[in-house]
Amino acid sequence: DVTRDLDSVIGVSDTLPYTSTLSIWPLSPFRETLRKDNHVKSHAYDSQSAEVQVPMHKIPNMPLGKVQQRHVVRIFFPRLYNAQWPVDRLPQDKLALIYDRCFCPMMLEIVPELRDMLPTCSQGPF
Repeated sequence: DVTRDLDSVIGVSDTLPYTSTLSIWPLSPFRETLRKDNHVKSHAYDSQSAEVQVPMHKIPNMPLGKVQQRHVVRIFFPRLYNAQWPVDRLPQDKLALIYDRCFCPMMLEIVPELRDMLPTCSQGPF
C-alpha cells in the first residue's frame, strides 16, 4: 500500500494555461517572490547569452497573481539572470518598466475607467 502527501505541485509553462480566474496583483507582494530552492531547474542565460540550467529560485522573478486564491503565479525573467546577483527582488528600474509598459496598458485595455486612478511609476507605486 503506497500513500502520498503532496504539499505542493510545481509547474512551468510559457503561457498562462488556466481555465479558472487569474487574480492579478497591481503591485506585487514581494513576500511571494520565489527565494527558496524548490528543486526544479529551468533555463536562463549567462553573461555571454548562452543558455544554462539553474535552480528556479536563482532566476529573477516576481509574483503576478493567484489562481483560485491558492496557487501563486510568478513571472520569471531568465535573461536577467546573473550568477553574482541576489534574487531577492527585481531592480527598481525593471519593476518600473514592467509596471509602466506592461501592467498599466493591460489594465487600461481591460478597464478603461481606471485611466485617472492608476499611479505612474514616477508617482511611486513601489
